[in-house]
Amino acid sequence: MKKAMPVDFVIDYSGVVILIFFCLFIRLKVGFRYPEIEDEKIKGYVAQLKKIYYNKKL
Repeated sequence: MKKAMPVDFVIDYSGVVILIFFCLFIRLKVGFRYPEIEDEKIKGYVAQLKKIYYNKKL
């Protein structure tokens, strides 16, 4: 019989992706107040997300 892990400790990638996009959404809302500062940060986050996504597909 397999030893089951508690659900709390299982990391679901879809949940992680939703969490990341939720954080990005909040940053975008903040970015409307400070567009010149947040714009570069958001571009960096999107680039990192693309890197992570493509690395997982390979």
